[in-house]
Amino acid sequence: MHTQMIGYIISCLPSNERREERLAAHNQQIDELGAHTDLPLVILAMGYQPHEFHDTLGDRIRYITLGQPVPPAEARNICLRDFYASGYRWAALMDNDAALYHSPTHNSGYHFIGEMTAQIDRYDNIGLFYPINPMQTPFRARWEDSGYFTNHVFERGISAKGTLVFVRNFAQFGQKPIYQDPAFTFMEDNAFAFAVLAAKQTVFQNWNMVLKELVAAGPLSFFGDMASRGPRGALARQQIVAKFATDGLRLNTNGNLNTRAMVNRCWPSGVPSMVVVPKPALPVIHTPSLVASSKKEV
Repeated sequence: MHTQMIGYIISCLPSNERREERLAAHNQQIDELGAHTDLPLVILAMGYQPHEFHDTLGDRIRYITLGQPVPPAEARNICLRDFYASGYRWAALMDNDAALYHSPTHNSGYHFIGEMTAQIDRYDNIGLFYPINPMQTPFRARWEDSGYFTNHVFERGISAKGTLVFVRNFAQFGQKPIYQDPAFTFMEDNAFAFAVLAAKQTVFQNWNMVLKELVAAGPLSFFGDMASRGPRGALARQQIVAKFATDGLRLNTNGNLNTRAMVNRCWPSGVPSMVVVPKPALPVIHTPSLVASSKKEV
């Protein structure tokens, strides 16, 4: 088991008839991480019953238990404090339904973690990154370029989806640890990405992994369907702009975030907007021809 990266999962199960379904999705998440990676896992288990703890990965899992749930930002900060005090260089911060598409047609998938940790020193100019969100970002056309299969490709982006983000242990590099702001109760992970940028650290989207959410928006989701998220998102964007206005963040007339001035002011000099790191010489996975598609690409 390597000591370069650790996984943190915040897990709070609903107190209703959907509890067992949500737990089943979480157990699938743990099984996939166990099968495809060697990540040690720390699970912040909030309000768990004795029979709900996962027991098949032995000492690869450590639980931090809370009797009652806490808001997401506070939960994430419990994990971040544990991480910054550890010897691990990187952490994957996850919700309890976060997974990756993993097949020959999905680039690195979970293999990304082993590929990265095999040459961990090559990622020191990256502060935070996140995988492709297939509901928002088309990727098949990009992948027609074979370079996306022989390299790890990071492109500047601030639209971090909190289901899964990777963050560097800033404390190990003599830098001030960065935490989430508990004032945010929605889009707290987006606000975290802006906090990383405001601290003059880089934020990227990675083009080698595709996010798979095991729980779709709807009855099993804590935030309801997509329609209910719109008003909360609009308020959260206003809150993010208020917090980072002095760093140059603005709100466009259409309600979207305008990051140009903030990026110009905060992006570290000498770090390009696209970082390309050759993949290590690991076993080659055959990749069939890929065809571009629209909308949701999985």
